[in-house]
Amino acid sequence: MKNLNDKVQHSSPDFCQRQNDAHITLVCFAINEEAAPFKRIVRENPTIRVVVTGIGQRNAERAVSAALNQQATAQVWTCGFTGGLDPELDAGTVVFEESSATIVGAALEKIGARRIRFMCSKRMIITSAEKLALRRETGADAVEMESSYIQKLCRQRNIPCVTIRIILDTADETLPLDFNQIMTPDDRISYGRLGLIMIKSPHKVSRMLALRKRTRTAAENLARALSELAR
Repeated sequence: MKNLNDKVQHSSPDFCQRQNDAHITLVCFAINEEAAPFKRIVRENPTIRVVVTGIGQRNAERAVSAALNQQATAQVWTCGFTGGLDPELDAGTVVFEESSATIVGAALEKIGARRIRFMCSKRMIITSAEKLALRRETGADAVEMESSYIQKLCRQRNIPCVTIRIILDTADETLPLDFNQIMTPDDRISYGRLGLIMIKSPHKVSRMLALRKRTRTAAENLARALSELAR
């Protein structure tokens, strides 16, 4: 009877769902502009779950905690754009950091990704001078705003986590706009504020359009790299 009960339990929908969940990779992006190309590639892949968390610590912790509570997860990738602090990192370089050694890290190195150290900032780093100061202060190679918090959540749950990002702006670049000025108190972009700045500073429009084009290219290139890992 025990063997029969075991067979019934192991064939139940709940058990089968748990078995399937054990192979899920949770892939996190802060904004949809980062996530969209990868979501198109993996839309029919049942082992990949994509979550757009929002920008910054609070949004990342809230979204990723909810996702991990909803579904058992084998591993987490925290992905998106990053700003270079190491002057040797060119725009478009895929970079990564692991919480512990994983097969993902080895696979990333095979496709030419660079193993680096990230610094997680509470605000956007805009100018080349800020980047230089941060590099000297921390020794980090790149800066972003979510991954260390996601890595911490994963460590608490013993879930392997890899940060995989692409250099959007290099160490010697200053962004065309101080994006901190258009953030709301809950770390969301205010497109109303952005529009007002563009009206008041029309000379910035061409640089913002160039940055938008670059973000699309970076997102596509990152998606291709991630898709190699998701096969």
